[in-house]
Amino acid sequence: MSQNDGESLKAIMAGTVAVLNQVTSLEPFLPDLSPDDRERVDAYVARASAEATLRAYKSDWRLFCAWCGENGYRPLPAAPATVAAFLTLLAERGFVPAEPRRTKRGTVLERRDPVPLGRATVGRRLAAIVFAHRAADMEPPTTQPDAARLEKAVRGIRKDKKGELPGKKRAADGDVLRDMLRSITGEDCGSACKKGPVSGVIGVQKGPLISMV
Repeated sequence: MSQNDGESLKAIMAGTVAVLNQVTSLEPFLPDLSPDDRERVDAYVARASAEATLRAYKSDWRLFCAWCGENGYRPLPAAPATVAAFLTLLAERGFVPAEPRRTKRGTVLERRDPVPLGRATVGRRLAAIVFAHRAADMEPPTTQPDAARLEKAVRGIRKDKKGELPGKKRAADGDVLRDMLRSITGEDCGSACKKGPVSGVIGVQKGPLISMV
């Protein structure tokens, strides 16, 4: 990528971030609506344009711009293939932009270790990219003529991440319950934890917790 191309990308990124910084709502053009209909639409638009949502979109958009800048891609308008490459990277490895750090030998770029993102976060990144395009009055990559590959990539991410489950926790067996009761009462329940109900509250066996009364 030439110096001129790099400067153009920086200008594009700065301009699009500036557009987002000026956005205070997602209010669309509402032609010929009755006052009641307009009020209802405005109410839902206000929810969508909550401060936290806009803040998250701006952060996500800056991240996408940083990735584009590092790889020489154009963020606005972004090609569907570019967005697909970004989202699949997030799902597979994650992405953290390099940040400058001053040292005795000068300024160096450092990057924290990225982590793969879940499908909800990847979906929000895509929503931010779409929103940025609409805010800049440009066609989002999701509706461009060659968006089919992006759509398939997103479906693949959702399918791949669908089986993600939280780590399985250890069942509360007698040893665990003994420690729990000791921390509450200050006393050791002794063999009661193995034989059955403890003070009429919890019944256990040598295996996992089986009932609560």
